[in-house]
Amino acid sequence: MLTINDLKLYDVLLSGPMYFYFSTFITHPFLKFFAQFVGVTTILYNGHNMLLKKGVFKKSLITSLLVESSESAQKTNFHRLYNLLLMYPLLFYSNYTTESPIKYIIYMMIIGGFIVNYYNFHYKNTILCFLSEYGLTAPDTQCIIE
Repeated sequence: MLTINDLKLYDVLLSGPMYFYFSTFITHPFLKFFAQFVGVTTILYNGHNMLLKKGVFKKSLITSLLVESSESAQKTNFHRLYNLLLMYPLLFYSNYTTESPIKYIIYMMIIGGFIVNYYNFHYKNTILCFLSEYGLTAPDTQCIIE
């Protein structure tokens, strides 16, 4: 069975380097920088969270906008919204306008990431939980978080 740490290892060893490699084919300067940024931050963020889950770090080194607690490696809904509304659309557009030998692999990575982030944002945590993170609901709002 696939675990969260297996997915993080996949992101560290494959997704991040693939996004960075993909950026070498992009000609638009901003989109090229963005794909490089996504590649590097994917490696750093998921590597950090993998080590946090394994107990190498006792406390998260990342701010609260990106992880739910200092002991957690779970994304916040704010981070999921960034992925859904900014990162994946920009990567999709970059891939659509760029010829590269890994074009279809990038499409599969974007679609897979979008599905996972959408599922976790909408079904697992619900929009109500997103609002409760920022104090916009009743204090006793219950959220489903593993």
